[in-house]
Amino acid sequence: MGSGISSTTDWARLALKLGLMLTEPKGRAEIGGRFKDQVGSVTDTITEKYDDAMDRLGAAHSALRGKNSSWAPGLTGFLLGAGVGVGLALLFAPTASNAAGKIREAVASMPYTGTEG
Repeated sequence: MGSGISSTTDWARLALKLGLMLTEPKGRAEIGGRFKDQVGSVTDTITEKYDDAMDRLGAAHSALRGKNSSWAPGLTGFLLGAGVGVGLALLFAPTASNAAGKIREAVASMPYTGTEG
């Protein structure tokens, strides 16, 4: 139980020190300055993120309106890649009857576990 008393005593001392520091004008000014610096840093970060998001939103708006053609090569490449992918899938895909037969064989060759579902 001695540790509980020292812990309480330590907290009380810390509270008194903090109280004295805040009542002293120099300490209060230093803490206030540090707080303002931290708030300023957070504010700057938030402002940068907001500006970046607004720039991206403006670029997306312009692209959707057709005012910015920088997205056209990317879209062309995407559509070309999708077309090649679909063509290869149709070329190498098994026929429906062949696929159904393979699925039927795979299910039939599964071991019985004694449970349903």
